Amino acid sequence: MHLKVLLLSFINILIFSNLEAQNADESNKPQSFKEIFTVVEQNPIFKDGDIFLKKYIEEKQLEYIAQEDISESGTVILQFVVNSDSTVSDIKVARGINQKYDEIAVKIVESMPKWNPGKQRGRNVNVRYTLPVKFKKYVDGNVENNLSYHNFNRLNSVAEFNGGKEALKSYINFTKNMDNIKEKVYDKKIIPYAKLNFLVLEDGSLDDIIALNGTNEDYKKEAIRIVKTMYMSNWNPAVKNGVKFAELVELVIEFPND
Repeated sequence: MHLKVLLLSFINILIFSNLEAQNADESNKPQSFKEIFTVVEQNPIFKDGDIFLKKYIEEKQLEYIAQEDISESGTVILQFVVNSDSTVSDIKVARGINQKYDEIAVKIVESMPKWNPGKQRGRNVNVRYTLPVKFKKYVDGNVENNLSYHNFNRLNSVAEFNGGKEALKSYINFTKNMDNIKEKVYDKKIIPYAKLNFLVLEDGSLDDIIALNGTNEDYKKEAIRIVKTMYMSNWNPAVKNGVKFAELVELVIEFPND
């Protein structure tokens, strides 16, 4: 009996030691080996917010483009990880224009100051982030028609849905189809959502519709579908000194959970 008790005690000590070793290994793993979230309770935030992110991109574009001979236009879609320690890593081009523009977009992200990390259950976590970087032709030392990212304070009017916020809300509620969402969320404490970025162009049409994040893929796909149904007459473009400009718009669409 004593031998059996001693043997069981020895086995328990071995199991406990192995668990401790595994936990130690987990804590010492490099950042890239730790869990990466795509949807979190609190998303990563650039420094002082999205307006400063757009301004930072605009300023860096002008700085880097001035050093390059580039005459293309379009959007580079980047994906990267905002780590729990506020740094950025694993920068990848999800959709590019050409090598020079792709490299400039990556340089912009590499040069960024530390972000405010995303949070899940009160702790900092690694979050995969998608960022569209819009470029326009650089002609004779100037960006043709200016860049698509603007400091809102320099605009006479921002891009707006025709009829304002209430009209936009009504349109979304009328257009959304919950039958498209197979993996529904019914928790009363959670509001299902999708956060989108898209460009409102000079003629009021929409381009580069990207789902930045959301409750799950079904909600993101439905939000993109809703925005794609919008016609040119639905949006009024941004205007500065009587000249229409393309502008990046951020939209959060919420869904019922009952």
